[in-house]
Amino acid sequence: MTRFRTDAATFGAGVLAAGALSWVALGGSAAMIATIVGLVAIVAIWVIRESNSVLWPWPVRLIPIHVAAALAPSNPDVVLQYGLALAVLTFVLSGQLPKLGTPDLLAIGLALWAIASSIDSGTGHGIRAADRYIAALALFIACRQVATDRKRWMSVAVTFIGGSLYVAWKAISQAPDETTDFRPVIDTVNINYAAYALVTAVVVTLAAATVTRRSRRRMVCAVGVASAMAYAIARTDTRAAVLAVVVAVIYLVVRRLASRAAWRVISLAVPAILITVAAGMFDRVDLSWMDDYLDRDTGELSGRLLVWPYARQAIADHPFDGLGPHIFPTVNPMQIGAHNLILTLGVDVGLVGIALYAAIFVTALLPFRTNRRWRHLAALLVLAWLPIWLTGFWELSPAAWITVALWSHLPAVAEQRQSVQTTDAVMDKAIWTPRRVRT
Repeated sequence: MTRFRTDAATFGAGVLAAGALSWVALGGSAAMIATIVGLVAIVAIWVIRESNSVLWPWPVRLIPIHVAAALAPSNPDVVLQYGLALAVLTFVLSGQLPKLGTPDLLAIGLALWAIASSIDSGTGHGIRAADRYIAALALFIACRQVATDRKRWMSVAVTFIGGSLYVAWKAISQAPDETTDFRPVIDTVNINYAAYALVTAVVVTLAAATVTRRSRRRMVCAVGVASAMAYAIARTDTRAAVLAVVVAVIYLVVRRLASRAAWRVISLAVPAILITVAAGMFDRVDLSWMDDYLDRDTGELSGRLLVWPYARQAIADHPFDGLGPHIFPTVNPMQIGAHNLILTLGVDVGLVGIALYAAIFVTALLPFRTNRRWRHLAALLVLAWLPIWLTGFWELSPAAWITVALWSHLPAVAEQRQSVQTTDAVMDKAIWTPRRVRT
C-alpha cells in the first residue's frame, strides 16, 4: 500500500503538471479535462490494485494496444487521433501505474518539448499542434509497459503483421497492370507510408519467427508472409521501401560472413549517413541511374532535393526549438514537408528535439549491446529504416513507435524462448530416458 501511495503521488504530480501546462496552452477547460482524465485513471488503477485480483485476463488488458497495432499500417491518422486515449486505457486495464524506464522518460521529455516548441512558435495552437507527438509517444510508453514477456510480445507482433497483411492485400489487389505507370491507391493511408509499414512488417515477421520455437512449418509460414509483403512493396513502386528490402536482404547474407564487423559498421555508418544527407552533402549527386529500375523520374526525388534547402534554412533560423510542430509545410514555397527524419524533427522541435529522439531510439535498443546473440535483429531494423529515414515521413508513425517498443524488449523475450526450449528439452529427457534399475 505504501509503495502504491508513493507511485500514485508521483503519477499525480505528473498529471497536475500536465494540467498546469494545458492551462497555459489552451485555457482552463482543457486543463480541467486533462486533470480529470488523469485523476480518473489513478482512481481506476487504485480500485483494481486494492481488489487484490486481476479483473481481466491478459488478452483483454492488451486490447487497446492490439487496436493500435492492427490499425497502424492501414489507418495511422485514426491511431494518432485516439492514441492518447488508447494508452490511458491500456494503463487502466493493466491495473498498474507506469514503470518508467529511461526511454519512457525521454519520450515524455520529447512530448513536453514539442508542446513547449508549439507554444513558443506563437501560433496559439499549443497542445493541439503537438497532439501527434503526444499520441505517438504515449503509445510507445504503453506498449513498452505491457509487451514484456513472450506471450504478450507475440500477440502485439502478430496483430501488427495481420494489419500489414491487409495493407499488402489492398496494395496488390489495387495495383494496376504492368503496362501502366500509375501507383495503387489506398483510401485510408498514403501509399508511401503503406510501403514503409510493410517494410517494418517484414522485419517484425522475421523477428517473430526467431522468437517463437523454431519449426519447419513456422519458418515456411514466416517466409511466405514476408514474401507476400515484399511483393506488395514492389507493386507500390515506393523507392525507399524497395531499397530498404534490398538492403535488408544484402545484410542478411553478409552478416553471416562477418557479424561483429557488420554491427560496428552499421553503428557508425547509419548516423553518419543520416547527418551528411541532412547537411546537404549529397544534394547534387546524380540519381538518374535509378530510372533504370523505377518507372518514375528520380532526378529530384519528387521534390525532396528542392525542399531540403528550405528546411536547413529554417533550422538555421530557429536552431533551438524549431518552428513548432507541423508549421514548416505552411511557410516554405513548396508547401510540403521536409521528407527527411533529421530535417523534419529539426523544423518541428529543433536540435533539442533531434537529440531527444535519438536518445529514445538508442536507449530502447541498448539491450542489444550486451546481447550479441540477437544483435542482428536490431541491425536489420535500423538498415531497413535507413532509406525511409532519409526520404520519408516516419518520425511520428505509430507503426514505427510500436515496433521500437517491441524491440526494446526483444532480447529479453528471445532469451525467454531459449529458457523455455531448454526446460522442454530437460523434461523430455527426464520423461523418455529410461532409468537404470538397480538389482
